[in-house]
Amino acid sequence: MPERSPLLLLGAAATLGAAAAQPFSPEARGLTLCACVVLCGWIALARSSLLPLRACAAVALAAGWCVAALHVSAQPPTLSGKTARFACTVLDPNGAQNDGSAFICAADDGAKLAVTTRGSLPHAGARVLLRGRVESFDLPRNPGEPDQRAIERERGISARMGNARILRLLPPGAPTLDVLIAKAHEWALAQLRARLSEPSATILAGELWGERSALPPELRTEFQETGTVHVLVTAG
Repeated sequence: MPERSPLLLLGAAATLGAAAAQPFSPEARGLTLCACVVLCGWIALARSSLLPLRACAAVALAAGWCVAALHVSAQPPTLSGKTARFACTVLDPNGAQNDGSAFICAADDGAKLAVTTRGSLPHAGARVLLRGRVESFDLPRNPGEPDQRAIERERGISARMGNARILRLLPPGAPTLDVLIAKAHEWALAQLRARLSEPSATILAGELWGERSALPPELRTEFQETGTVHVLVTAG
């Protein structure tokens, strides 16, 4: 490895790290992995006089991967508008919605989806195979109307899947922070409901952590008509 081109080496290391986090085809991922292995081998085996450069190359490789991984995870899923199958982990069961149920789930690529289904409501942390159409949220049709897409983006939700069908339960994936928080919320809501009657338990959960479980439709309508629906959403 030439000693006179450290900047070129560091740039190549950062580029390889970023490439390793991209959702490439299997062939491209294989080539990227081979290049990363070669670079890691040089970092581990190069002579001791190059120790500072080796350390910088390792940091550049790791930094490139971290930045690219964050960028990829922040991207919404491909909104083809076609019906497809998606594996996702349930994060926020919202309860009954008219003649079905609704929940927030995290797809395997990290994107969060707002799902409505006619099937039974899965519990937090369950990994399910869904079949449905992924679509973007509506943009405001008239000036001054709220931007639903921007509102959901602030909640970290990229898209929606309406009238989804739960095909089957899947083996659970590796636990993530989102899943652990969702399970903690589910447990806390069960404790509130064991000690308080409804709708008091759900209202208190909404004030504490923004719980969106179903309220009786007539009560939800009353909150909306009186302009007090904000008390159902945690603030700050």
